[in-house]
Amino acid sequence: MRFLKLRTAAFFMAVAVVLTLTSCQNALEKAEAAYYEEQVLADLTAAADPDGRLPGISGNVCMLEDEAAFDSALIDADHCLLINENTKTVLYAKGAKEKIYPASLTKLMTALLVAEKCDDLSKRVQFTSDAMAGITEGASMAGLKEGLSYTVEDLLYALLVPSGNDAANCLAIYFYGSVDSFVAEMNRRALELGMLNTHFVNPNGLHDADHYTTAYDLYLLTREAAKHAIIKAAGSAAKAEVTGYKESGEEDVLSFVSTNSFIRQYSEVPAQVRISFSKTGYTLQAGRCLIMDVTDRSGQQIIAVMAHVESYDGLYEKMAEMLSLVP
Repeated sequence: MRFLKLRTAAFFMAVAVVLTLTSCQNALEKAEAAYYEEQVLADLTAAADPDGRLPGISGNVCMLEDEAAFDSALIDADHCLLINENTKTVLYAKGAKEKIYPASLTKLMTALLVAEKCDDLSKRVQFTSDAMAGITEGASMAGLKEGLSYTVEDLLYALLVPSGNDAANCLAIYFYGSVDSFVAEMNRRALELGMLNTHFVNPNGLHDADHYTTAYDLYLLTREAAKHAIIKAAGSAAKAEVTGYKESGEEDVLSFVSTNSFIRQYSEVPAQVRISFSKTGYTLQAGRCLIMDVTDRSGQQIIAVMAHVESYDGLYEKMAEMLSLVP
């Protein structure tokens, strides 16, 4: 983002001159956001220098321009997207740029920020009561215990395998000092990745009307997350065990199973694809949601996103139907 700010410095100085003291900050932020969005759109669609379209993305992105070419009745889901990342080909799209609530798909951004920030996955992080703030009753939890320490690697498994909201908050606080600071980085990184129709208010995906995204934006997030081995490992694990350490040195082991029915082999994934990693999500408002990063028979990367499906079984049936479109 730095180079954008530098080359637009004159623009923002001109804006600042005419602002009143009371409205200066808000107006400047709005001006910056509007200019940045315009610039990101230009970078996304630029024909020249495809490897430099966005400051936060290495490599070209698949552009979704027209859903009319696809039979909307083919897949019975309101919001879905299927992209061959190697060829930058949209295989299917429906409601892919419409607003959705991501639920725990949010945790993929949380994992990405941690993977980008952490230089040592063996570092231990103490779990404190602060990490429980804002987590509502009935939310998915890893069962981390106050006062115990866990490695960053284990916390990422606790985040992605059982979809632990406690792990999300713990990582956010450890790496950025507070949940609020972490959320600010989530939104900054989202803009950098070109996720122009996304806004986060927490690192876990618990429902908030101002916490939203689109299937297309989730594609942009998934292709970036796929660059990190720890995300692929944790996001494809059927089972996991993490160890908490007491001050005395005594160990406390927690066992998890994946929230993904394909990975647990309760649902059958189409034979032509192999799962690289995935993330599930659910709230009453978001419905059942699923991101799948898979490879086809020739080893090409396929990214599939589906959201707002009513039932658990229906989600996997519809996702299997969509993945069956992969040649």
